[in-house]
Amino acid sequence: MASDANTFTPEHYWPQLALVGCWKGGSVGAALSMIQPLFPQGIPFRDIGYLSSEAQATICIQDEGSAGILALDTNFYEFIPEGE
Repeated sequence: MASDANTFTPEHYWPQLALVGCWKGGSVGAALSMIQPLFPQGIPFRDIGYLSSEAQATICIQDEGSAGILALDTNFYEFIPEGE
């Protein structure tokens, strides 16, 4: 119970938590190392991929890192040769 703890950590909010989805690359990686200890040991952290307010452009396909594939079913992509 949260009332029994000296600190209020994420496991008090979400006792059934099985996965954390968040950005793991760039400058967020530095903050990630500070928040991971707040979660129960063994909780996997998965990168959510490249997204913006306009679109989720990639879907992460691996446990580590932030590489992903294009989200072809949710966006329209127009590829134009670089010289044009």
